[in-house]
Amino acid sequence: MRALAVLAVALGAVLAPAVAGAATETAQGGEVQATLRYQRTHDGYGFRALHLTIARAGATLYDRAPTSKACRMPYCLPVGALGPAAGASLRVVDLDGDGEPEVTFDYSTGGAHCCLWMQVFRLAADGRGYVRTEHDFADPGYVLADLDGDGRPELRSSDAAFAYAFTAFAYSAFPLQIWRFDHGTFRDVTATFPKLVAAESARFARRYRRLRSRRDGQELGVVAAWAADEYRLGHRTAMLRRLRSEVRSGRLRGPGRLHGMAYVHDLDSFLRHRGYGR
Repeated sequence: MRALAVLAVALGAVLAPAVAGAATETAQGGEVQATLRYQRTHDGYGFRALHLTIARAGATLYDRAPTSKACRMPYCLPVGALGPAAGASLRVVDLDGDGEPEVTFDYSTGGAHCCLWMQVFRLAADGRGYVRTEHDFADPGYVLADLDGDGRPELRSSDAAFAYAFTAFAYSAFPLQIWRFDHGTFRDVTATFPKLVAAESARFARRYRRLRSRRDGQELGVVAAWAADEYRLGHRTAMLRRLRSEVRSGRLRGPGRLHGMAYVHDLDSFLRHRGYGR
């Protein structure tokens, strides 16, 4: 696997108050240069006067404050302001492999378990401006890397829908989810990487074997993610048989209503609704 760039954003961290002041981030690729400017508010938690400029071949084609459907932009947090571990807010990279680089802007909505958003600015068809697309990577964040060696990057993440679905957040596990940006659209391409799915499934299986005797919900979170991977690999029938055997053996007896065969039934419905096991 040849990594093109890596962004591993640790969400859930509380942003500590910072000294108010101006900040500038820049990124460049080919003929495209992006500049993000913002001003920390006096309380140290928010940001104002965010402004994004994108220039191509010396001509400024985007020059305005970025907007977001996820939060009021003054309190959206550019990831570059969260500290060195969060990475940079801006990237200039050819996401769709057409030879024309896109500009990415990453920001967090803040909070204990939420949420990394990615905005992609793609050159408009007429070449006179940039068109924005955005995607919520939630708690898992993403890693940008060329997973299949074809020279085009994928965005490796996890399915955040599993948070709280069957157990507490701390016990939830998240199955692999891989995206490509394809000419203005984020596409889920996880099914085209069966070896990565199978390797993760094996890790979840080993983890479950260590937890199978528990009844506090840890085992339920791990089994949900394990089953998701197995369903994606086309093993729904075999996985259901295995889960029913676990129930007959007195396992999968986590707290609350959702345990035993009720858990297996609800998990199967959840996975089918989410598009696993088709």
